Amino acid sequence: VRVELRYDDDTAFRLIEPTALYESSPGKITLAGTQVVNPAEPPESFEPRNFEVGRIVALRLTDNRFVPDFRFDPRDRKYKLGILCSI
Repeated sequence: VRVELRYDDDTAFRLIEPTALYESSPGKITLAGTQVVNPAEPPESFEPRNFEVGRIVALRLTDNRFVPDFRFDPRDRKYKLGILCSI
C-alpha cells in the first residue's frame, strides 16, 4: 500500500509507493520508492526517490494499493549491500 511519511525537517507528509528497504552504506538503512506527492516541492509526479529511514519521524499506512514501479531493478548496484525486503 502507499504510505505517508514525514522527514524530520518536513512540515507535511509525502505520499510514497515503497519498493525496497536496503542497506545503502554500512549501518544506514534506506527506503527506495516512488514519490507520488511532496507538498514542499513543485509537482513531480511518480519520481523514484530514496529516503533515509533514520530521518523519518512519522509514517502512516494508507488503504490505497499501487502497482509496483517497473523501474525497480533488484540487481541495481545501489543494492549491493543487500535488500532487507522488497515488493
